[in-house]
Amino acid sequence: MKNIVVLVFMSLFTLTSCGPSAEERAMEQKRHDDIIRSNAIIETQNKYENKQVLTSRIEGMNNRQKVLKNKMEQNIADLDVAIDKMKRIKEYQIGRLHSKRDEQIRSQSIYIQKLEENIKSLRANVSETEQKLSQLKFQLSQIQ
Repeated sequence: MKNIVVLVFMSLFTLTSCGPSAEERAMEQKRHDDIIRSNAIIETQNKYENKQVLTSRIEGMNNRQKVLKNKMEQNIADLDVAIDKMKRIKEYQIGRLHSKRDEQIRSQSIYIQKLEENIKSLRANVSETEQKLSQLKFQLSQIQ
């Protein structure tokens, strides 16, 4: 019986001495906490960098959109002038040959057509830019 009690105490002593010490557990916990803290810092830095990139892209898209709108407004103004000029070309002018009138009409028609195509293209680009801006703003809102 005495041997059994000694064996039980010896086995309990062996089992308790096999595990990590309190100091080792504390070091392991500190290492774990440091890893979590480091990951949190990296994640925060990544969010900040992504935010800066998106903000920069939004600014660039806003500038691009302003340029496109200015070009479109200029083309619309040029179109108005060209249409007014076409009306004057179609009016009767003393001393102008019929062939010269037809040539001026043809030339002005081509110019008007190019302006209309430019305006259509610029409108499409403005619309595309607005969609991209919306996407970028949504992405930015998801980061914050």
